[in-house]
Amino acid sequence: MEKAEIRPARLSDAEAIARLCSDDLGYACTASFVRRKLAAALENPCARVFVAEAGGAGYIHAADYDVLYFDTMKNVLGLAVSADCRRQGIGTALLGAVEAWARETGACGVRLNSGMKKYKSTGS
Repeated sequence: MEKAEIRPARLSDAEAIARLCSDDLGYACTASFVRRKLAAALENPCARVFVAEAGGAGYIHAADYDVLYFDTMKNVLGLAVSADCRRQGIGTALLGAVEAWARETGACGVRLNSGMKKYKSTGS
């Protein structure tokens, strides 16, 4: 596979993002729910969503992380790469887009938490 192009998300990406959230992250959410949440994220100047152009291969959602005890960072809120597209550098490229945004805005770094437990979505 050739290198996936990473670009800012558009509202038209909601269905592919919903599929990734469901199939690859295990969250039960609908495309209409993701469309509402994505619309809000796209309007939020403190948030960014990037997608891997290759047919819904992956997405990353990040936002400002500002606490009293440390300089401002970017916080990764969601990251998924389709099972069919893993081990091809897409996750690294998506993280790179957030790192570039962090540099552009003077953030001191990028924060990423990961866990094994998945929580049920109330979005439908």
